[in-house]
Formats: sequence, C-alpha cells, structure tokens
Amino acid sequence: MKKLIITGFCTIYILCLSASLKAQKPLNANSKIEKITVFTNNAQIERSAIVNLPLGMSEITISGLSQFMDANTLRVSGKGSFVIMSQQVQIKYPEPEETEEKEIPNHILKGIKNLSDSLELLAFDIHENNARKEALVNEKNLLQSSTAITKADTITELRDALVYYRLRLNDINQEWIKAAKTERLLLLQKKDLEVRLEKLQNYSKNNEPAKVEAQPEAIVSIMINADKAVADARIDVSYIASGVSWTPFYELRVDEISKPVQLILKANLTQSTGENWEKAKLTFSTGKPAAYKLLPVLPVWYLGYYEPQTYSMTATGGAMPMARAEVAQKEKSKDYYAPVPMDMEVDAN
Repeated sequence: MKKLIITGFCTIYILCLSASLKAQKPLNANSKIEKITVFTNNAQIERSAIVNLPLGMSEITISGLSQFMDANTLRVSGKGSFVIMSQQVQIKYPEPEETEEKEIPNHILKGIKNLSDSLELLAFDIHENNARKEALVNEKNLLQSSTAITKADTITELRDALVYYRLRLNDINQEWIKAAKTERLLLLQKKDLEVRLEKLQNYSKNNEPAKVEAQPEAIVSIMINADKAVADARIDVSYIASGVSWTPFYELRVDEISKPVQLILKANLTQSTGENWEKAKLTFSTGKPAAYKLLPVLPVWYLGYYEPQTYSMTATGGAMPMARAEVAQKEKSKDYYAPVPMDMEVDAN
C-alpha cells in the first residue's frame, strides 16, 4: 500500500513539474560572435550569451543563427552553477506579411487626373511647335537655294529680289527664335508637371524605402537545470555553417629599389550565412573540418611463423629449393648438404 502511495505521489510531482515547465516562457538570450574560423567551404562560428537563470529547470533560446548550420556540429557549454540537460535546433521561417490596401483621398486622385490631362495636352503643343520650327527651316533652305536673284534681267528685278530675300529671311529667323523660346518654356512646364505627378503617385502608392526580406534563421533551444538562481550565466555555442568560402591573393609592395620586396597575403571572403559578421574576429584556415567525419576502417593483419627456405646442390653446381619432407629425408641420408645461399660460391671439386 505504501508503494502505491509513493508511486502516485511521484506521478503527481512529475505531472506538476512538466505543467510548470510548459507554463514557463522560454528565456530569450542575445548572443554575440566571439570568433570565426573560416575554412575553404564553411566556417566555425563561436558565440556567447549572458543570461540570468532562475531556480530549477528553464529553457533558453538563442535566435538569429545561420539557417545553414550543421546541427551535428553544435556544441553548447556554460560557466556557472547549472547543468545543461539538452539542446535542440529548429529552423524558423518568416511569416508572410499581410498588406492592407489604403484608400486614396479624392483630391489626390483628382490631382493625378488633372496633371495627366495637362501633360497630354502639353505634348500636342510641343509637337505643334516642333512642326513650326521644321517648316521654318525648310522654307529657309528653299529660299537660299532659289535662283531668282541670279536670273534677274534688270536692276529693278534684282533689287526687288534682294529686298524680298532680306525681309523674308529676317522674318524666318525671328519666327524660329520665338519657336525655340516657346519650346524651352513648354519643356520646363512639362518637367514641372511630371515632378508634381510623381509626388502624387508616390503618395497614392504609399512608397516607402524597400524593406529587406526576412530570411530563415536557426534557433537553438537549451534546457538548463540550476540548483540556485544564477546571475550573468555565460553560455557558449559553437557550430559549423556552410555558405562561406575564401580565396587567397597576394600583394607586392616595393618602397625603394634598394629595400626588400614585401609580400602581403590577403583573403577574399564571401559569406551568405545570413549572419552579420561586422567587427567579428576572423581566422582563416586551409583545413577541411568535414573531411574526417567517418572513422577510418583499419585492415586486419594476420601473423604467422616464418619458415626459411632450404636449398640442395644440383649436378651442375647450382642450388634449388627443397620441400620440408624432402629435407627431413635428406637429413637421414648421407647425401644431405647444408643450406647454401644463392650468392655463395661453391667449389665443385
């Protein structure tokens, strides 16, 4: 009966503890980049966060991490009187923003229509003025190419032709100047109307500076158990993220011909992790941390006893290898010869 009472009490305690954890809101911790080690095709990012931990179990969330994080490389550690129970990574995708259509005031719509109509009528005036200038230029060319002066037979005809030529040419030039002034005024008026129309259109569309689209981010959830309240607890997070690369390039500097040449190594870094690396401490490496993820398979070597080869003399004075049974038989007979190395000289006599 006591066992049943104790078991029931533990069950109630666990249920109450889980309910309290669910009711407790996660603590958001702002992290900063401490160090970044950039490899050829990824980077190891080390962050730290300071948070005040309450007594008991609490959940700490660190957001703003790269969505290209390799969750298998995540390492979480801390300094303080607490124990890290578990860690979990999840990717948060931004929710689409709802756009509300705003009603445009009537006086804005009326102003846009009036300006559009004025620009349309002004375009006809500009076209008409350009046609007038073109007609004056053609008339001037025709007048200058006329042969009326050269074909005059009498002095009276030549005088009348010159008077007409001078008067008409003067009128053409004056009319062309007036048309040019009119063109300038029309263009200024057109520009003013376009500026006013653009302002009203921007107001109607509620144009604002382009917003940077939110990118997916990784969020690390850490479960921590503290025996007592801890102030300014430090939590360190380290992980490897892809989307990073760097290439070396060199710069030669020569101050004077008599002085040594300075060879300066620089790095061209490209990163699309989605994190802000401003004022971060960077270290460049040519290593490949992901190259040795799998343990190597070592081959098995089987050891045995070494058996030396025995040789016997032939009729021609050479030596040939003998089998073990043959060696045993020769040892019993008188025709047995000791093993002779291949490079030893033997006297046949």
